[in-house]
Amino acid sequence: MLLLVVRPALRGRTVREWTWIAVFGVSMATMNVAFYSAVAVLPLGVAATLLYLGPFAVACAGFRRGPALVLPVIALTGVVLISRPGTVDSAGGVVVGLTAGAALAVYTLSSRAVGQRGGVDLLALSVAASAVVLTPFSVASAPSLNGPGLAILVTTGAVGVAGAFWLDFRALQLIGSRAVSVLFSLDPAIGAIAGAVLLSQHLDLLTVAGLAAVVASGAVAATTSSAGSNEHSERGATTGQGRQPPGQ
Repeated sequence: MLLLVVRPALRGRTVREWTWIAVFGVSMATMNVAFYSAVAVLPLGVAATLLYLGPFAVACAGFRRGPALVLPVIALTGVVLISRPGTVDSAGGVVVGLTAGAALAVYTLSSRAVGQRGGVDLLALSVAASAVVLTPFSVASAPSLNGPGLAILVTTGAVGVAGAFWLDFRALQLIGSRAVSVLFSLDPAIGAIAGAVLLSQHLDLLTVAGLAAVVASGAVAATTSSAGSNEHSERGATTGQGRQPPGQ
């Protein structure tokens, strides 16, 4: 769908661009398959929390010292509360959810690289690469699709894939990575609310507490990480302005 709308050029691209397109597409495909597989056996809020651990880990990777180092500990405590024995029916679902989170971490890093090298044209090519990776699974499932199933598939592809990734990409361009990261940290809470309202999924108090721990530590980590990056950039700019070229 994005290819038809954007019509990106295929010629004239570097090997590095194609590499990032491939990494972005594969991580996108892995994340979608793993997340929807986790949702099939876990409450939506729990699956969304495990998924968010990916970008949370990326945000925490830049921490070297200081109070921010306690944030991963808080998040890990939250994960233990969420996935403790007796809370979820499928340990495999937790593993698949963590796989989705790892894929989202790669997606976060590769989307940043793709965004620095181009616009929606590279996004369209990445989504196409993701579709190619998923083609064997799609072909195997095609005979079992009926009218309603096909309608759900088309809607999910248009809204949940093409639309969602385009909005994600545009949000990064319009409001910056800091604001987007903080908004991402709300995903587990939104997932829990949606699961309760739409799917009648009820979480106990300890699970809600674990979810809140991940959300809160994620929001602080995203803000702290972005603030640190901005401060470093500002210092670099100030230092550069203070230097004079030789001979002046």
